[in-house]
Amino acid sequence: MALRHYITALLLLLSCNAMAESVRYVTDELRLSLYKEASAKSEVLRKIGSGAKVIQLGKDGYYAKVRLENGTIGWVKATFLTREQPARSKLIHAEANLAEAVESVARFRAERDSAKQRLESIGAGQAELQSQLNNVITARDILDAENLALNSRLAQTGGQVPSSWLWISAFITLVLGLVGGLYFADYRMRRRHGGFRVY
Repeated sequence: MALRHYITALLLLLSCNAMAESVRYVTDELRLSLYKEASAKSEVLRKIGSGAKVIQLGKDGYYAKVRLENGTIGWVKATFLTREQPARSKLIHAEANLAEAVESVARFRAERDSAKQRLESIGAGQAELQSQLNNVITARDILDAENLALNSRLAQTGGQVPSSWLWISAFITLVLGLVGGLYFADYRMRRRHGGFRVY
């Protein structure tokens, strides 16, 4: 029975240790004090964040005289100054570059899609124009065939008017002459007799 209590206690202890353990990271966030004089006992002008850019003007022991980007001059511990940009600042800069690159890629993809759509519409327009051209060529071929047939008929007649046309035109002329003559005779008679018809 005691063995059972020991095993239960051991399991509880192991589960508590497992719950207490979790992954943690060391931060590189640093807040550096900017002093008025080269001493930690001097008045703090402000705090400078990790990755802030400063110009080193001089050095006095463990302290360096610096000028901030806004023009403030003061003293900081020299051991916290490096020539290279801190990893966090590099990461922020890299993330900004990545975001800009992603935006550029999205913009280029949109432009590519737009160009594809324009090409497709041009292709559709080209197909339509090709169809219209084929229709015009077909119509031209039909007109060429009709023209050839008419030229061959003209060559057969020798450039003369068919005799049937001559007979028809002579008949029409005769009928018009008779009708016109009767009307003229009627008109002359009425004039002579005061507007009355005399037959």
